[in-house]
Amino acid sequence: SKTVFLAKESVSNLIHDADGDYFEYNAVVDDEITTVKVADDVTVDGVSLGSSAIVKKTLNGLYKSYNVDKHGIITDLKTYTSDAFDGEKGYLTDAGIDKVSKEYTVLVGLKNDGTYKETITCDEDATYYYVDEDGEITTSSYKALAQDDDDKVYLYAKDYMVQTLFVEEVKPAAVTYGVKVTTDDHATVKVDGKTVASGKTVEFEKNDEDVVITVVPADNYQVKTVKVDGVAVDLDAKNQYTISKIKTLHTVDVVTEAIPEAPMTVTVRYILQGSTAELADSLTEEITADKTYNAATIAGYTATEATKTVTFAAGKSQTVTFFYTKDAGDAATHNVIVNVAGTAAAAVTADGVTDVAENTTATVEIVLDATTYSDATVEVTVGGVSYGTYTVTGTQSVSVPVGTADVVVNINVTAATPV
Repeated sequence: SKTVFLAKESVSNLIHDADGDYFEYNAVVDDEITTVKVADDVTVDGVSLGSSAIVKKTLNGLYKSYNVDKHGIITDLKTYTSDAFDGEKGYLTDAGIDKVSKEYTVLVGLKNDGTYKETITCDEDATYYYVDEDGEITTSSYKALAQDDDDKVYLYAKDYMVQTLFVEEVKPAAVTYGVKVTTDDHATVKVDGKTVASGKTVEFEKNDEDVVITVVPADNYQVKTVKVDGVAVDLDAKNQYTISKIKTLHTVDVVTEAIPEAPMTVTVRYILQGSTAELADSLTEEITADKTYNAATIAGYTATEATKTVTFAAGKSQTVTFFYTKDAGDAATHNVIVNVAGTAAAAVTADGVTDVAENTTATVEIVLDATTYSDATVEVTVGGVSYGTYTVTGTQSVSVPVGTADVVVNINVTAATPV
């Protein structure tokens, strides 16, 4: 049972010869750099990988042991599945490496906050290997270890110390510099004046120049949100936003919304049919869509229509009038309205009478200001018809007929005698 490290980037094309079908890899077998043959149907932990293409694509890194056939071709690989690093011993693989020379330690597994997951001391007899991006393997040393955020690290530790460590060079990911646009169907997005369809990308060379994004909403639509790299931004008065210094692939996401229509003003009135009398307080409100109104319930009256529907018209106004009739069995009532005037009007007072049953009489009381005057002369007219002249010395009652409408009583005070 021997450990083996396979450098995936060094894998050959499939070889067919008398020994069998296999791939060749640059490898390290028990601390010796060499070349090994791996069967195209090799198993890993006794499990088939399914095809030679998958074998070629996936085999990489440090394996705990291997088996070979009579031709020396590796037919099975054993992983460190049950020997994961536990702080004292075991196998560890992660991305990102650094070291603290004075402590002779390595830092492995770079985290987002810039710290590392593991700090492990290196044995003074530890072996080090460097694997370049082409799969070439060379011996290395602790001194040669350098900080790198992306390089892959494979190591085996025992008694809290690194025994074997591989650093595999990772090709930097290709960086696209540009702007990727996403928008709905109601906006046009331009990048430096060029219209870019939703889902498309405009690429730039890394030139650190500013890029202007312009958003043109469709008719009857407005911009709801614009996000650059997932962060909401504000457009200027020209509906533009400038991305400063293009250094990566930026995303621009645009969402629009329909421009709200101006509301419609509706006034609802409740009127006694055949008159202008308001039976209830009117209602005024704004609507933004068609609306059906119901007649108000008013005691003693019945609406001639139960509902009325208003068809919405942006920015317009409309009055809805419900007419009512008096219910049978409820006597109609009217008011007696009193006006006091004349050269000595201050000598008397008189109040009107409300809710007088139709075709009855009402009594109007004319009261003298006895503290100031001993008497007053008044002329009374009812509905424009003279109703008599009275000398008031205290309280004068005048009986007024009430027919089928309100009655107006005019009291003209022509003279008064001071006390």
